[in-house]
Amino acid sequence: MVEHTKGNRDEHLRQMQLDSLLEVTKAINANLPEASLYKIYHFTLLAGLEIKKLALFVKESTWTCKVHFGVDASIGKATLPESLKDIDSIQKVKLTDAFADLSLAIPVKHKDKVLAILLLDGKTTCAAKFNSRSFAANGSFKNICFLLSQ
Repeated sequence: MVEHTKGNRDEHLRQMQLDSLLEVTKAINANLPEASLYKIYHFTLLAGLEIKKLALFVKESTWTCKVHFGVDASIGKATLPESLKDIDSIQKVKLTDAFADLSLAIPVKHKDKVLAILLLDGKTTCAAKFNSRSFAANGSFKNICFLLSQ
């Protein structure tokens, strides 16, 4: 019987994150359609990082919700709240209506340009890691966001 220690869980989570990053990289290299990449992204965050509530808004000609799960379905057609359009760092936020379950905003950047805003339920265990500047700067999550922004 294998004893599940904190170290073993951390190692297992790190391996899942690396496997997820590899899967996304392979999908990008295979030139999969954008919709397929977002499905992989959805699975990676849900299964690999245990995120239960999320909305990803990507800046195109307008801010468009590309992925959402665990939240009010109307968020898929909603516009990004004005208060979030100019953020450039990880922030706790207080939102209403369809966004009420989302309390952590993470900008996805390429150099200094914000390409997307990821909204998470800040109450989840995993979201606490996103509050850490070192995780946001060095974790595989940032790499996944960066790869999808290419």
